[in-house]
Amino acid sequence: MKTASRVMYIIGIIGNIATFIFAVIAMIVLLVSKANPDLANQIQSSFPGQSLDAVVGLGLGLVIYLAVATLVVLIISFRALKKGASVAVHIVLLVGGVLAWNPFYVLGAIFGLISGK
Repeated sequence: MKTASRVMYIIGIIGNIATFIFAVIAMIVLLVSKANPDLANQIQSSFPGQSLDAVVGLGLGLVIYLAVATLVVLIISFRALKKGASVAVHIVLLVGGVLAWNPFYVLGAIFGLISGK
């Protein structure tokens, strides 16, 4: 179970890096849409009945949350792989996996808790 937990954390790290890159790119696109009227019209046409400020504000809020959550979980998971995870780290990564929308951390934490270390 230790090995399964470690493998799940490694897959989760790869997923978190990809998610963080996506969040940064989405943040840049949303910020550029405020300055580029063509892009703003395309974004606004996808959400009929909503103002551009509402769509961009909601998108930026979601993307910032996603970037911060994945960055925090990424730091904790690197610590878990480097020094070996204790039960407390597995529990934190279980919660972090839920908050960062990454099922691999949830599975890794469950496997780690089952193994006892």
